Amino acid sequence: MAEQVSRSLASRPRCALAAGLLLPGILFIYLSHPYQYVYYNAVVGGIKGAYHHYELDYWGTSFQEAAHYLDAHVREGSSVQVWGPFLPLIDATHKKYNFYRSGANEPQPKPPFYAVVLVRADWETTIYPRASEVYRVTLWNGVPLSIVRYVRDKQPLDN
Repeated sequence: MAEQVSRSLASRPRCALAAGLLLPGILFIYLSHPYQYVYYNAVVGGIKGAYHHYELDYWGTSFQEAAHYLDAHVREGSSVQVWGPFLPLIDATHKKYNFYRSGANEPQPKPPFYAVVLVRADWETTIYPRASEVYRVTLWNGVPLSIVRYVRDKQPLDN
């Protein structure tokens, strides 16, 4: 009996160490759902340290939340330009919009239109920076993943 108690007491520090190592990751997953795949460890400063240095929402998962905004606030038939993965946004919308891909060789929408911009490199500061930001998808700590802008008039891209 004494030997079992001794083994039990000896394993508690190991359990505490394991819990201490796993808890930050588990907490991040809980707080960041459904964007938990954008995890960066403490070596780079977590998500805030990775912001502007590494790609965060490279699959465009945040476009689903941006699509909910469009469906709730934007008239069907409006023009929407997509800066990031094209299909996640199209698949998540329930209204019919006139979608445009981003890029110099792609047809460009005529203002007014909405631009859904994935936070990639410095896109949130260089893609229609004078346009009104009408919605922002963020993580629990305020780091943005995607932005919806309303472009009222013709303006050059700063990229």
